[in-house]
Amino acid sequence: MFSINNSDIKERICSYRKALKVTQQDLAIFLDMKRASYRTKESEGSFDWDETVLIADFLNTSPFFIKYGVEDDDLRVIGKILKQQGGLHQPNISIFDDIEKYKEDTQLYMSFLNLPKADQARIIKHIEENLT
Repeated sequence: MFSINNSDIKERICSYRKALKVTQQDLAIFLDMKRASYRTKESEGSFDWDETVLIADFLNTSPFFIKYGVEDDDLRVIGKILKQQGGLHQPNISIFDDIEKYKEDTQLYMSFLNLPKADQARIIKHIEENLT
């Protein structure tokens, strides 16, 4: 499911950073900011999208994973549903021939619909440019 909860963002960054033995200082230097500023942003999970993209690049992961907690496979599911739906709106459940089989996909799509419109647009653009 999509999660833009700041504590989740913080945990995803910390987890990757520590697994790769990257310090806060390393990322602060990479982002051209003071360590104290970086530490505050990381502790709050309050990076803007451009910073998230740079951090993801440095940590060799996806900015969509850092920001939303989803992988490209999840985004492909969203793209498939959007294509079947003919656009962005509440899902037509009849597109699923077995609701239990597709329950997870439906929940993923519903969590996508709950994102702010700017985030939805960013994800749709990524799907269209990279995953179709």
